[in-house]
Amino acid sequence: MKFHPDDPESRMSDCYKEQYEDDDSTFEDDVATKLNTYANGFGQSINSEEVALNLDTNLFFKPDIMFVKWLIQYANGRMIIDVGAGQGHLVRMIKMLGGKAIGLEPNIDYMSMVTMRKAKNPNYDINEILPMDVQRAGTMIQGLGGDKTMLVFARPCHNGFVEEGLDIMPEGMEALYITLEENLEKYDDLGKYKNSAEHIGTMGISEDNEVVYSIKK
Repeated sequence: MKFHPDDPESRMSDCYKEQYEDDDSTFEDDVATKLNTYANGFGQSINSEEVALNLDTNLFFKPDIMFVKWLIQYANGRMIIDVGAGQGHLVRMIKMLGGKAIGLEPNIDYMSMVTMRKAKNPNYDINEILPMDVQRAGTMIQGLGGDKTMLVFARPCHNGFVEEGLDIMPEGMEALYITLEENLEKYDDLGKYKNSAEHIGTMGISEDNEVVYSIKK
């Protein structure tokens, strides 16, 4: 099946074919521009039927392809750790576009996810989304090294785990905090790191026009 970006029947899984039957097709032409549009191809019922029926409401961060490409380029070879990865849509898109990424998500039904995705793809990496929060992943994050890893907090919930994740980062590591502009004042996600956070320009866009801040240790 050839991937059609405007076809509502197209699924995210169609994006991952290494080659297309049509030799004239290009990756940019065939890949969808919105993560949420094609997310139904992956784990829509991992946590509940509600997720399957209301995917758009369960995806807070919905960047276009250009933004994800920019993110990979900005990482410059570093492993991207998506903290609060949900069902892993951003992780999957980063990997699809040639980047390196893993996700941390404490609220996912891990065994159901692995069973479902292994059924779709026997080569599925069971470590793609790890069922843990950033606090429990501290030893792993520190062991990966500051210059080889970058944390991403994309539209995180506001319960203090962003600041705790930043506390865990070793010397030389960078994190990107991606949020709605009004949330910078509405919530204190960055805590003591707020004054040192640097706004950075990006390429591409997301549906909600989030802003991106860099925090470096």
